[in-house]
Amino acid sequence: MTGMMLLSEEQIMNERWRLAITVGATVTAAGLAASLITMLLLKRKTRA
Repeated sequence: MTGMMLLSEEQIMNERWRLAITVGATVTAAGLAASLITMLLLKRKTRA
């Protein structure tokens, strides 16, 4: 019984880690995309 509980706790921790990594990667990608778009828009403004 305790072995099964330990396994489920491990699975929960793994899911939390996976979620944290996914959220972190998504936020990073969104930040990079926003920076890229901002840079492109600023370059376009300075050209005009």
